[in-house]
Amino acid sequence: ARDLCLGRAGAGTLDISDGGLVRVAADLTVDYAGDGDSYITMSTGGMLALNGQADGSLEAFFGLVDGTDDIRYWDDDMSAWAPITDATLGEDYTLDYVTTGDLAGYTMLAVGIPEPATILIMGCGAVGLIRRRRK
Repeated sequence: ARDLCLGRAGAGTLDISDGGLVRVAADLTVDYAGDGDSYITMSTGGMLALNGQADGSLEAFFGLVDGTDDIRYWDDDMSAWAPITDATLGEDYTLDYVTTGDLAGYTMLAVGIPEPATILIMGCGAVGLIRRRRK
């Protein structure tokens, strides 16, 4: 297991998007120097898995992070990056402790949850494609 440290010798940014998953098995440090020049950005579909149980709240999740905890998400309403602490659980992100599979023992932060109507439309489209292929 290796540590992930952003900003140890200058600015550092980790961008997680488009279904990308970053799994940190050891320690995660964001903005090592504390000067505000290092952060994580997460856009739609981005996932960050940290070793340990912290699915109750962002505060618990940040307990697994050293440094400034500067994680930003893409806020579609503002068309800008915003602190994940300004996001709404269940609308903008999910936070779950994984108990099975390759990520068992990790807490997963996932950004960019589609609205229920979007999920329904995507599901109907997939069913339509499957039926079309069978004909």
